[in-house]
Amino acid sequence: MRPLPAALLLALFALTACAATTDATTTSALNPEFRGHRFQKVLVGARYDDLAAQQDTEQRVVAELRKAGVDAAPWGDLFFPGQEHTEDQIAAKLGEQGYDAVLTFQTSKTWTQRVSVPASGTTTFYGTGGRFWGPGWGAYPGWSTTTTYGGYDLDLPRAVYEMRLVDQASRETAWFATVRGEGSSRAEWDEVRRAAIDSGIAQLLADDVLVRALPVPTGSR
Repeated sequence: MRPLPAALLLALFALTACAATTDATTTSALNPEFRGHRFQKVLVGARYDDLAAQQDTEQRVVAELRKAGVDAAPWGDLFFPGQEHTEDQIAAKLGEQGYDAVLTFQTSKTWTQRVSVPASGTTTFYGTGGRFWGPGWGAYPGWSTTTTYGGYDLDLPRAVYEMRLVDQASRETAWFATVRGEGSSRAEWDEVRRAAIDSGIAQLLADDVLVRALPVPTGSR
């Protein structure tokens, strides 16, 4: 098998560096007082000043929970985001609607990590050659070509998110998690947040603190 030409290798390198990729890792802890308890109906609330980010987060969390058979709904189904609500009002509404837990998601901190890609290159040497017929017969000198890549900085998005599952009756945190999200230089912050949501929900389901009684939609994992 012949090796790939240098130009093709460089093209593949460029595509990999420019691709938008994300990853997330979740660390969770269960309140010992709730060990063995499983919540049946969850209201999902995201704490963001940006309404678009809040709604996108709540809808994604709810979608992931419902895929797993969890009875869940977004905060906006019960509470208008443009109005303040007291803790007692929230508790009363949750009780009326049969919710026994609230799952919150919020950003703890964000930063950008700068990584320098050093400049490097490859040089290809070509030997001498000659023309063996026709005018100008004779040898001609060799030559070389140099291809350079790198020599730039990459700004990589990094973030830590918090998730809490709060018991409606006692108002105590039953489950807590932090999610570390990261992305490539082309990744948007929204993409990092969504990757963190998926990781956090996967861990929440693995910790087995939610009842999964609803029919799982066809095609869901």
